[in-house]
Amino acid sequence: MKNDKRPGTKKRSRSGDQEPGGLSPKKRKTQSQSQLPARDQAHDRFFRAFFGEPVRFAALLQQFLPAELLSHIDCSSFEVQRESYLDKQLRGQFSDLVVSARMRGGDEGEARESRIYILTEHKSYHDRRALVQILRYQSSIWYRERSEEPRRPLTVVLPVLFYHGPPQQISGRFHDEFTLPPDFPRSMQSRLNDFTVEVINLSTRADELIGGDLLLRTALLCMKHIRKGLAEILEVLKPLVVEYRTIALRPELDVLLEYVIRALNLDPEVFAQAVSETQIQGAVEMGKQVLSKYDQRIYDREKEGEARGEARGVQLGEARGEARGERKAKSLMAKRLHEEGFVAEDIARLTELSLQQVGEMLTDNGPE
Repeated sequence: MKNDKRPGTKKRSRSGDQEPGGLSPKKRKTQSQSQLPARDQAHDRFFRAFFGEPVRFAALLQQFLPAELLSHIDCSSFEVQRESYLDKQLRGQFSDLVVSARMRGGDEGEARESRIYILTEHKSYHDRRALVQILRYQSSIWYRERSEEPRRPLTVVLPVLFYHGPPQQISGRFHDEFTLPPDFPRSMQSRLNDFTVEVINLSTRADELIGGDLLLRTALLCMKHIRKGLAEILEVLKPLVVEYRTIALRPELDVLLEYVIRALNLDPEVFAQAVSETQIQGAVEMGKQVLSKYDQRIYDREKEGEARGEARGVQLGEARGEARGERKAKSLMAKRLHEEGFVAEDIARLTELSLQQVGEMLTDNGPE
């Protein structure tokens, strides 16, 4: 989601961690994690798109989570959950994956009807709020369940933190968020909120220990080394280029290559040319097809966006009068969404405005 160096970052927190965006303290209170420059958002989009496939998500967990833990989960029953279990504000802030699965029980480990949620929070930079956010998401799930079915037991939630930012150790224990004085009462320690998160930390994992099929391994290595630039990523992509003709029709390949282009902020033509110049058999063909597919996907998305924008402009134009134009319609929509509890980045996505424009509208500094 986030780079170690992000344009627009205006200051660091007291702990030395960068805070996303350059928002004032008041605006930062409602800022979501995905409210970041396009390059940082590329990490989020890729994580959701690539690992949002249950089979690939299962392959990720099977590689990194303890076998003892996975032995109690039926990975063949994975179902990606949408965000309906989150309250309105959290819905705009949560941008990663929740997968439900059947639990295994009994001596034979057979599947049974009790289910578990696997909540995966993705981070591409060190965010000291990560465990607090996970706790908040868990509470939202449980609050919704208790509100809808008061007598039903709460669903177990297994939290996972996926990190691929600058190299560092990441603690998965919530208790480590506290700094207790030496004389802190022992009886009180046992009453502090505590839980443990399974941490997938690519930054400290040796490349040779990162496995999976060709696409999975290449994707993980790209995420780990993306900050090192195009030359490093081309080295990572070489095995994939060699096998390009056998995997050219795999949709995950398109998702991966688009991630590289967006995360490195490259012109697609520059990337295609760089691939072609590797002089690996099939590289020229891959470069041409990458450019063709990427241009087509962007064109399709732009046309879809235009259609949605026109529809919104008509609907909101009726509310304010079509004579005021699409700009005023979007301003009205932004304010209404804000009143309903939507966060700035969701408003920007729905109105197709920049975050700066949304901020100006919500503070009445922008043109009506």
